[in-house]
Amino acid sequence: MGEPLLPSYYPEKRKNACDYKRWTARKWKRRSINKRENLTWALSNPYLYARMVVYSIFPENTQAGALSVVACETGHTYDESATNSSSGTMGYFQVHPGNVGRVLYWGSRRMVIQHNSSNSLYDPWYNTRVAHFLSKGGTNWSEWHCQPFRGIG
Repeated sequence: MGEPLLPSYYPEKRKNACDYKRWTARKWKRRSINKRENLTWALSNPYLYARMVVYSIFPENTQAGALSVVACETGHTYDESATNSSSGTMGYFQVHPGNVGRVLYWGSRRMVIQHNSSNSLYDPWYNTRVAHFLSKGGTNWSEWHCQPFRGIG
């Protein structure tokens, strides 16, 4: 009870509670608008979208390598609908449709590669998940022509 009140950094807190709640609501609304604008911008930029997808699925220590494989496989266009006309591979990681029905295991998880009429292999999230399983979390790129960038030295 005898503790002194600390000064607030926000002058709105010093006013009554309703003003502070309104101020907080306006602040969070501004933040959400800014975040939405940033997300819209990222979705319109193929590189940023590919980076967001790859970084969301691959482990931190293999994310950069996986993104360099996407760059190489798509010809640095980061086009989610990239297709190799000679081999029929498709998507970010150029997964071959011949892998459909293949059962993949990584750790204790299991995945069956599916390909439906909506061309799920063109879906960047699904294609990246398939590549995640095929590459054992980004540690085995033997099925790809493009290899991850290892850095200088």
